Amino acid sequence: MALNLDAFVSSFCKMLLTSAKEEVVKILGVPNEIKKLHKWLEMIQDVLADAENRCLEDNQPINRWLNELRDLMYDADDIIDECRIEGEKLLSPNSSISRRAESVRCCYPPIACLHKVRFRHEIGKRIKDLNRELEQLAKRKDNLHLIPAPRDDRYKSRISRKTSPIVEPNLVGEKIKDDTRRLADLLIKKDDEKIQVFAIVGMGGIGKTTLAQKIYNDEKLRNNFNQMPQIWLCVSQDFSESNLLRSIIKQAGGDPGEAKEKEVLEPMLSQVITNKKFFLILDDVWDAQVWDELLRKPLQSGLANSRILITSRHEAIARQMRAVYIHKVEQLSQKDGWSLICRMVFKECEEGDMHVLSGVGMRIVEKCDGLPLALRTVGGVLRTKEKRHSEWEKVLSSPAWSLQNFQKRRWAHCT
Repeated sequence: MALNLDAFVSSFCKMLLTSAKEEVVKILGVPNEIKKLHKWLEMIQDVLADAENRCLEDNQPINRWLNELRDLMYDADDIIDECRIEGEKLLSPNSSISRRAESVRCCYPPIACLHKVRFRHEIGKRIKDLNRELEQLAKRKDNLHLIPAPRDDRYKSRISRKTSPIVEPNLVGEKIKDDTRRLADLLIKKDDEKIQVFAIVGMGGIGKTTLAQKIYNDEKLRNNFNQMPQIWLCVSQDFSESNLLRSIIKQAGGDPGEAKEKEVLEPMLSQVITNKKFFLILDDVWDAQVWDELLRKPLQSGLANSRILITSRHEAIARQMRAVYIHKVEQLSQKDGWSLICRMVFKECEEGDMHVLSGVGMRIVEKCDGLPLALRTVGGVLRTKEKRHSEWEKVLSSPAWSLQNFQKRRWAHCT
């Protein structure tokens, strides 16, 4: 399923820009080619929303275009990994090419120097070839009549991805109930020594935010923080320091006024939270610096039995934030997945259709691999189709499913 490929390519583009600045890539002399790679992907991203909307309409040319994009991104992913691995070897203190040797442009032994030159040439050629293919792919968007999203719409799209503590509908399964109960009990367990960080981690679309919403609204937890600040912040990748600080001040009962400067807002947050017990959820954390460099210091003025819960795709971020407990979200069972599809697609009076379509429906559920986001997305598609076996088979056989596997591979690689 081509799930949120637009959002995924956006995060991949940001990763490319970061990579181009890393010393492990600079030493290979390829940052400019990586920036070109970013440019072509960004151009393709402009029309991805339209392509994704049309990919399940049995539009074979668009499906082929998306599959070619998937294959090229496999290549891009592998190339960036190879650059980092080789660069780390060259910068390693144990490498025959030390930092000092690089700074004076000499290498010892000569074989190592030749290896570096050869690798630079090979990796540079591969990125140039990849850029040529992406350029051709970008040019073909006009032949497919793909419509670029207006800048205003893309801005609105980013805003719409912000999460809130409102519990998502159509929740199914005992697993989420058990996980909510266990995490809520851990969060309210008394510990007056320090403010503790807890974490929920898992791949994109697996239900981290949904679990956090359930915990945020748990009655026992709410009673524990009765009349104390309970704060929900969606951090995401494009977070604004001033907006986050202003939001947390407001939710904690303060008034930031017109202040936008970090040096003004941080003391204000520290003051409004002083000697208060609070519960803070940081949803969709991509960088531990939001805690280390922005929130940790002002929040230390809160009471020690305050709690912070983060959600993130990356377990490494939870460890960097020194989480005392890390919960990994598991996929939904096939039974719960089918139940979720049925709630979305069928009315109570359509049990006959539900039974007739259960066979192909379970095969669709299996392809969703237990991802709640995938199940909700395909459920939304099935809701627009006639409740006929042939229509559901078209959805099942769509080539767009392979794009989901690429996103899973990227997440697994980043953890």
